[in-house]
Amino acid sequence: MSPDDLNRFVLAHTSEISRTTVALFRHASGDADLLGSGVLMQVEGTRFLMTAAHVTDEFFCERWRQILFGTPDGDELIPVFTVRYARSKKRSDANREDDPLDLAVLELRPDIADQLSAFMRFVTLSDLALDPDTLKDGRYLVVGYPGFRVEKDEMDQTIVAQILPYFTGLYDIERNPVPNISPADHLVFDVNRMDEPEGAGDRLDLDQTHGISGGGVWRILDEDQPIETLDWRRAKLAAIVTDRSVPEVMGPVQYLRGTKIKRAINLIYEGWEDLRPAIEAAIPVEFVR
Repeated sequence: MSPDDLNRFVLAHTSEISRTTVALFRHASGDADLLGSGVLMQVEGTRFLMTAAHVTDEFFCERWRQILFGTPDGDELIPVFTVRYARSKKRSDANREDDPLDLAVLELRPDIADQLSAFMRFVTLSDLALDPDTLKDGRYLVVGYPGFRVEKDEMDQTIVAQILPYFTGLYDIERNPVPNISPADHLVFDVNRMDEPEGAGDRLDLDQTHGISGGGVWRILDEDQPIETLDWRRAKLAAIVTDRSVPEVMGPVQYLRGTKIKRAINLIYEGWEDLRPAIEAAIPVEFVR
């Protein structure tokens, strides 16, 4: 496969994975900004938006009048209307620095979910990576809408967000321990710094990644599998992006933290009793408790 053919091949598969991840915008006083990212999930006939809880905190802030889904053409944005929701509990810190999960699931109003289905794909229970043994290694794809890929045109009053597919692997927490990480709840992913000489195509400035919170992290390959074997049908959603390394704490070390997807499923399991039989039929219960 030539380099051009390989690029087209990878793009086709990452694009299909990316169809599960939405951009979220906030609109107030005639101005719009990127708020974050989210992953679409379906359990039986109920459809959800999964994202970071700190993203949803602004859903309920009075000064933000509208939260909207981005659409491919941008002509008619879709409002985020929900039926009910469940979130990890906010403790004493307003920014959720003391919320170890930082997760939220929101049941979408059926008509809103139907509109999204025209161009997005909802993840199902069979698309999840829940077995902890499979999450000890592998190659991963982070999918979200970071701020540095957003363009605003004040004159035309438009805002365009481009998705970022970021290939990475697991961060070595034994070599470089990190704070506020629980192996039962989190996965931690490598991020190459902008000043690193190697991996120039994979470098990322975490100070410019606002908006990626709530995006999905997919286990796409085993460690020894070449990129030519990538198949979006076998990719499994492993985590939701909820945090990043802070330079004041970690210095030059960079990573992204994802909260394991089992914690989002647990929120659904506990909050939507009518969906428990479907979850129990598809997933060993110990994987979501």
